[in-house]
Amino acid sequence: MVTVDRAIANALTAQAQAQPSTERPEVVVVEVPKDSRLEALLCLEEKRRAEHEAAEAAWTELKSGITAELERMYPGSAAPVKGFEIPAGPMWKAIAVSWRDGKEYLPADLIRAHIPQVWDAFKKRGKGFWDFRRMGKRA
Repeated sequence: MVTVDRAIANALTAQAQAQPSTERPEVVVVEVPKDSRLEALLCLEEKRRAEHEAAEAAWTELKSGITAELERMYPGSAAPVKGFEIPAGPMWKAIAVSWRDGKEYLPADLIRAHIPQVWDAFKKRGKGFWDFRRMGKRA
């Protein structure tokens, strides 16, 4: 008779062995054709990155300002406020501002360190994406 612990261990082992291996892709050094769309996009990249960062900072500052004003106008009481509904005005659209509790998560580094068989059996890989990073000086 197989014990529950042995059954779990067998399931974990089978799950871990079913994970496909991933090989690191090659890196290609690109020759950018003169007057190509790629060249035009690359010329815009630095400007758009700066605009994106500035817009994110401005958006964060705006949200912080609105929530600070709402908290100042409606200070906390025995029952905490979970949201505000702001009707449309002459110069803005209606908006709902609501509090969202942080998501619960398991600290992956602790699971990897203390119960690696669980990590190996149940880890999932997210969808891949292209990462844009700065490299050294311009050519």
